[in-house]
Amino acid sequence: MKLRFFPLVCCLCAAPMMAHAVYDPIKRAHKALEQMDKNHNGSVSEQEYLRPANIRFNRFDTNKDSRIARQELYDYWKNKRKNLTSNVNAWEGPTNNHFKKHDKNKDDVVTRKEYLERSQLKFDGMDLDHNSILSAEEIRAYWTKRSEEAEAYRTNKGDSHSN
Repeated sequence: MKLRFFPLVCCLCAAPMMAHAVYDPIKRAHKALEQMDKNHNGSVSEQEYLRPANIRFNRFDTNKDSRIARQELYDYWKNKRKNLTSNVNAWEGPTNNHFKKHDKNKDDVVTRKEYLERSQLKFDGMDLDHNSILSAEEIRAYWTKRSEEAEAYRTNKGDSHSN
């Protein structure tokens, strides 16, 4: 009888610790390299890096007209995550934010070029030696920086709530 609540108590006790958990940038970099390095040469080419973004674009472009309309993106997320919430409007905000980030010319459609542009900029920022290849060190540096930025954000956010 007493053991029935043990898992709940464990979850409640662990939640505060998990809220401030920072992912290990070295493990994240290793996982990213493992996922993207399709030819297993220990580095990620521009083509390998852009491949997942191309795949996402194809998923979002449900009518296959080489453009993503806002409704396509909304329907994709709503259908993909329908078991997470019964609120039919829950995906409107995230969809609009995602859409605005990619629709650079504000014509209410996202072309493949627009969609890949963000990934290309990220790749270029990670490619510190500008050789069009991401080394394991460059990927590690990126994830270390992301971890530091996330920790700084959490620290600043906590400071603003305590005032």
